Amino acid sequence: MFNKEMKVSFFNLMTELSELTDSQLKELEDTYKSVGEELNKDSTISKYNAQIFAQGSVSLGTVVKPEGDDDYDIDEVCKLESGAIGLGPRIIKKMIGNRLKENQNLNYHLDSEGKRCWTLIYKKYHLDILPSVQDPFNNYLHATDKDANGNYSFTSTSPLEYRKWFLSIANKPNQILFEKRIVQKIPEFPKKTPLQKAVQLLKMHRNKEFMLNQEDKPISIIITTLCALSYEKGDNVLEALEEFVDKFKKYILLNDGVDWIANPVLPSENFAEKWMKEPQKKASFEEWTNKFKADFNDLSSANEVDDFLKISSRMFNEKLVKETANQLWNISDKIDINKNRAELIPYICDFPFPCNSQAETLSLRLDVKDQNGRFLYTFHQGTNMLKKKMTILFYVENDILGERYWQVVNSGKEAFNQNDLRGSWFSDNRTPHEEKTQYKGRHFIRCAIMRRGEFVAISNWIEICIGEN
Repeated sequence: MFNKEMKVSFFNLMTELSELTDSQLKELEDTYKSVGEELNKDSTISKYNAQIFAQGSVSLGTVVKPEGDDDYDIDEVCKLESGAIGLGPRIIKKMIGNRLKENQNLNYHLDSEGKRCWTLIYKKYHLDILPSVQDPFNNYLHATDKDANGNYSFTSTSPLEYRKWFLSIANKPNQILFEKRIVQKIPEFPKKTPLQKAVQLLKMHRNKEFMLNQEDKPISIIITTLCALSYEKGDNVLEALEEFVDKFKKYILLNDGVDWIANPVLPSENFAEKWMKEPQKKASFEEWTNKFKADFNDLSSANEVDDFLKISSRMFNEKLVKETANQLWNISDKIDINKNRAELIPYICDFPFPCNSQAETLSLRLDVKDQNGRFLYTFHQGTNMLKKKMTILFYVENDILGERYWQVVNSGKEAFNQNDLRGSWFSDNRTPHEEKTQYKGRHFIRCAIMRRGEFVAISNWIEICIGEN
């Protein structure tokens, strides 16, 4: 039963749980709006009909909660009409910064001037404000840029056109792109597409890999662009990730010996422009993509829930992985003999071989020993709950030739917390088969015998309840 569809359901829920909470979005929304309204109180800024809108992951529907103590951010564009282009980049940049400084509350959070943006820093998030001017002849913007020598210039950018391109690939052609208002709302995505979820998972993997090396962390725009370019027909998030793994390299080009990842809507803009001067960033990107490919291959081949959870915890935030599994599979310590039978546990694996329709019923005998190896009693279905640190010996009482396969299913929070929610079949011809009582909860076991490529005998499920020591 544990299959690709269950993996897809798992990652669908995990990406949903990785979204910012309603309170976090509300806090961002309030700050975002107040900044936009404050900027437009300036008569010179409002003269050029300043419009404020979100760009980046929030506008694309690919935002994820940060790892550890990292803060999350929202990118905001302050766009002036084309008539302001004659003011020049320096005056425009200073004009926006001065207005922020004039507001006592905003000035308290204002960081020093950045290369392109003004940044407001709050306790758990920061807001990047990009001053820009509308190009008089097309839909591109000219954003302000300041080099290391303090010289100002314009650099072309295209956040609205990029967003339109990305969402068209993500099959969101009816998404509202730009409303006629001074301060745009933060976009909402009640339903995410496979492409958006794939980008979220790639960013989560990157965040975990670079928790201790923020400086060389691959930037989100490169990940988002390569994932979108690679995406063709993936019907779910796993297929979208598989397309990324298989195809992304062909979109990293060489332009006169320079690594080039072109902005799809503004080809003159190279998202990998820093790789030439900072080669460690290219090396970090290559190391990360190689690591993701290896991890994803392990994830795709995992057909047991415990392996799947261990690999997922290695790839992503372990707390988020456990929260997802808990919500999806309703992990519980409650012992209720009338509910949650073994067949209802979603992560047990199907038979790995065909089952003969005339299969016989196996009979199992269970002997229980204490932690010192002393025999206590023969276990019968419905007898008292077992304690931890005991040994159960399983004997097949039928005289049927063939290879013995066992299926053990663990459940409960203790097994879940140890990434040990077993559910697979495995071969063990030893007599007896031995199991330890490690985790509090409800556990199940059955045995089957395989001969000439098919199961010829199988036992009923035996349910074992384990309590405290």
